[in-house]
Amino acid sequence: MRKCTESSAALIVADEGLYRSGLSELLTNECGFSECIECDCPGDALKILRNNPKISLAVFNHGEFGNKLNSNLRIVSLVCPAVRILIVGDFNYKNELFAALNAGVHGYIPRRFGKAEISRAFEIVSRGGFFLPTVIDEQQYQCRVAQESRKQTQEVAESELTSREKYIFDAIRRGETNREIAEVLRLTEGTVKNLAYDLYRKLGVSKRTDLINHSVVPRD
Repeated sequence: MRKCTESSAALIVADEGLYRSGLSELLTNECGFSECIECDCPGDALKILRNNPKISLAVFNHGEFGNKLNSNLRIVSLVCPAVRILIVGDFNYKNELFAALNAGVHGYIPRRFGKAEISRAFEIVSRGGFFLPTVIDEQQYQCRVAQESRKQTQEVAESELTSREKYIFDAIRRGETNREIAEVLRLTEGTVKNLAYDLYRKLGVSKRTDLINHSVVPRD
């Protein structure tokens, strides 16, 4: 495989000492990293990365830390954008894997992988690529990221609705007509119609049925 530069270092974050040692040996002997720094606590990873600018790859063991790891991964990816991040573990559900990927990692290695497969994953991610096993491909991941982005955009838009717009939103979802809404708000039916169109625009929908089927109710 392609060797890393001699100045490249890697960080391994895992609770199990033997597991850390095994990955460290693989990274130095097979992948060409000059140094491997071992850590048993995800919370210490950011401090280590800040103090060691030579680190270009960080490997986290998901199985031992679970979903609590995601908040640390998100911080690492934001504060140290040049560091490539890999997670090793076994996910019972795809949504758990998506959550970890959305936190900013660049690849996932199942624990069942052998030495050759792990080395290949290290190489791909170290070279700036993205590694996913057959359980999920990059196209699926990009689709999920797009869905999450749309959801966040909708939630932001909903949080910015006025009290009148929130009432109209709820009323439309209850099946009320523009005339019924106008009577309650003491507005003309035409004004309610215009307000409804503004609501569609804010929430990214094009018609009344889309608003009725909207999955997230605006927060107060």
